Amino acid sequence: MRSFTYYDLIEAFAQTGCAVCRLALQDARRYLDSLLYEYSTDPEAHRLMRSGRGLCNWHSWQLTEIAGGALSAAVLFRSALLEVREVAAESESGRRTAERLAPRSLCPACQALAEREQLCAETFAKHLNEPTFEAAWRASEGLCLPHLRLILPALSQANAARLLDHQRTVWARLQAELEAFQRSFQAEHSAEPLSQAAAASWRRCIALLTGERGVFGTARP
Repeated sequence: MRSFTYYDLIEAFAQTGCAVCRLALQDARRYLDSLLYEYSTDPEAHRLMRSGRGLCNWHSWQLTEIAGGALSAAVLFRSALLEVREVAAESESGRRTAERLAPRSLCPACQALAEREQLCAETFAKHLNEPTFEAAWRASEGLCLPHLRLILPALSQANAARLLDHQRTVWARLQAELEAFQRSFQAEHSAEPLSQAAAASWRRCIALLTGERGVFGTARP
């Protein structure tokens, strides 16, 4: 039986960038939306806000970009502030206070990202050489390096070789585009037309080596 993640990946492979990054970011955004619009008064949500001292830096600021969420964000972060004040009010050494002020739980939005990543790794392991799935990932722009490293250990040696073969093709094409982009700054090549892929290659290289912006934030390795 194929999972929802299987079909989500098939769809994401047809879009730009790393498919796993795309799905992980979608899940984190869904979590933040539900936190603001459904769970801002939920006791468990407030417990997580207290133990985490809020959310991680990245997801805390992402909350501020969600329209209509200011009041809910204030309610949730008030709980975190109260917890921090209570901890700091106790008379202890500076070192001990600093330790107790540290988050006691992972940012739940980061947790949503990590759970989707694991589901993607399991899906790759189960379906990588299934014809429809393989055709989709071979037509994609490849995986970012962190997600490639996550998925490779879950694969058989033969399937790991198949996936790496595609990644090598992606990397070689990107290198050629980067070199074309660099040449465009040389006077003797400045009049030559530059493809859209080459013009955007430096940004795509950053995303391919480090992951899409917001996937690997301050609370994640």
